[in-house]
Amino acid sequence: MGVVTTGGRHRTTGDHGVAGDHGVAGNRRAPAKGNPFLPLVLDVAVPLGSYYLMRHFGVPLITALVISGLVPAVRVVLSMIRERTADGLAVAVVALTVVSIPVAFITGSAKLLLAKESLGTGTLGVWLIISAMLARPAMSNGIRAFLARTEGSSAAWDELASGSAEFRACLKAATLVWGVGFIAECVGRIALVVVLPVNTAVWAVNIPVAIAITACILVQGRWVVRMARMIGQRVAENDQAAAERPLVLAA
Repeated sequence: MGVVTTGGRHRTTGDHGVAGDHGVAGNRRAPAKGNPFLPLVLDVAVPLGSYYLMRHFGVPLITALVISGLVPAVRVVLSMIRERTADGLAVAVVALTVVSIPVAFITGSAKLLLAKESLGTGTLGVWLIISAMLARPAMSNGIRAFLARTEGSSAAWDELASGSAEFRACLKAATLVWGVGFIAECVGRIALVVVLPVNTAVWAVNIPVAIAITACILVQGRWVVRMARMIGQRVAENDQAAAERPLVLAA
């Protein structure tokens, strides 16, 4: 068995020359994959488009709302099955959808179906604020999906998240921004559902979502940019250390 030191990572080679991760690197998370914007498309564009398409072909109002609202719930369930984890908020969203559908059919309230989405984002906002206060910022995965998309940046994220108080403070601040933003979105959505007719509210409720997301992206920028710079600096430091480390081959 031999040891090869290259590219800043230690690897062990067995008798057949097969290399594997060794040491701390084995505990690091893989770089983020996939399109981070896909959930927005599935949770907003697809339900909205399917609703108007069904209404165009004469599908009853409540039925169209129910079917279009199932798309985000199905995405959450599939994600839970694929990742084999049950996120508390995801479970709450699915449960809220399951409960609201029969209630809507019984009461005939389309506005109830529209308002339930705001309960989900409002709960998310409260949860984000609590997680930040408990020093376990729930936006970590969301921000990491944008900043740690290579092996080097993923390793740098892990190192900074565990060893840099400044990095953790930035992550906490960004999470608080999203928490406040989602609560504001919740209030705005409920207000629109109450004052507008259903056919108008079904698309108008996406306005607070767009405003909240845009505002949060802009406001969180000062902390996310700082984190990106810290990650870039750490990647450069790791690359420099790897370049200066001699290549060792041991039989």
